[in-house]
This record gives sequence, C-alpha cells and structure tokens, in this order.
Amino acid sequence: MPPIPRPGPVPREALDYFRRKKLRVGFNHTAVWREEHRAAFTVAGIASRDILDSIRGYVDNALEGEILFRDFANELGQLLADTGWVEERPQSTPSRLRVIYQTNLRVARAAGQWQRIDRTKKTLPFLIYELGPSTRHRPQHVSWEGTILPVDDPFWGYAMPPNGFGCKCGVRQVGRAEAGRDEFIPQGSDTPVPLKRDRPPKNPVRFKNPKTGKTELVPAGIQVGSDYNPGQDRMKGVRDAAKDAA
Repeated sequence: MPPIPRPGPVPREALDYFRRKKLRVGFNHTAVWREEHRAAFTVAGIASRDILDSIRGYVDNALEGEILFRDFANELGQLLADTGWVEERPQSTPSRLRVIYQTNLRVARAAGQWQRIDRTKKTLPFLIYELGPSTRHRPQHVSWEGTILPVDDPFWGYAMPPNGFGCKCGVRQVGRAEAGRDEFIPQGSDTPVPLKRDRPPKNPVRFKNPKTGKTELVPAGIQVGSDYNPGQDRMKGVRDAAKDAA
C-alpha cells in the first residue's frame, strides 16, 4: 500500500495567524465568541491550560504539515486518556478530535487566504462562493453557490468559509472578465453553475449567548459564533497592534 500523503504545510500567513493566538479556557464553544477567535485558542470542555497548550502544539504540527490526522488523533487521544478527559467523554473523543483538527486547519487557511485576497483585489476584485467536497451541505450553503460579489462586500465579513463545523466550502477569486460571465464551473465538476449577483439575505435566527446572556442574531446557515471573517479580523488585529506600538 502506498504511503498516505501528508497534507502539506499551510501558507505562512495562516501559520502566523494561528501562532498569534493566546490560550483561553472555555467550557463550551460559545465561550470565545466570533472575532475573539482571532486572538484566542480554545477547545470547548478543556479546563486545564497545560492540556490546552499541549493540544495547541499538536495543531501547530498539523499546520506545519508534519502530522496526519491519524497520528494527531492517536497521540492526542493518548494524552487526553492519560488526563482522564477521555474517560468522561469516551464516545465523543474521535469526533471531537476531528473537529479540533479540521476546524483549526480550515480557519487558519481561510485567514491566510484572505491576506492574499486583500493584496490582489485590485486585479482580482470579485469572489465566488463555492461548495466543498462534502457529501451533504447545509441548505443555505447550496443556495449561496455561485454568489459573486466584490471582495469588499459585507457578505464576506460574515460568510467567508468555513461557516461552521465540517464546512468545506470555499471562495474563488476572479477578475472582471470572469466575473462578467453568466456561469462558472466549480472545481472538480463539469457542470456549470449560474452566477448570482445579489447578496443573499441573512435571514437571521435568534440565539441566546450563555456567556453574556444577550440574544444574538446569527445568519441562517452559519454555525453559531462562526459569522466572522478570520482574515479580516487578523489584519485588524495586526493594525491595532502596530498603532499601540507606535
């Protein structure tokens, strides 16, 4: 059997985004809210900073392309077992480890991608929403496929993929010539998809944030707390840090 290929390192911008984060203990996934993820690394249910720091080290290795999910799950699973965490959650551990692994890689890649998008938006000023390779998609994500809007449109401030746990959607950056067409062909497909030039409605749903007690409005189809653009927030954080240092 041929060796399993390694995923390869993420772009340097993505690794920088991840390494700027500080540890934040959180008892559920809403403890760190929206753009707070820019500055905080957290894993729901992990109350020990030492364990959280160890998990961050494994994720960092994964981002560097040095560890496959299989090895990540085996090694981190053993660490959690040694701490007693697995005994409390034996059935959920494999799926939780996959969420930790995939979510951090996808969010970091999205943050790095946004920096490149911002640098090249003068020549490639539009983004197209694309579905990912999942076998099932959230209904709203299906309805967004083919949406084409300027890079600076507010839609990308809350709907830049990934838009929740397991979301594999992405964006394609294009120039004016491609943006002027009636359709595009998604990656890995031969079937054209019509381009849609209207911003999708938010259709927000109400969610009571247990952290603040406030009722939040979250766009339909987006995981609670995921309606933010990690790349935009990372760039804002860098600018703010530069101002503070001046």
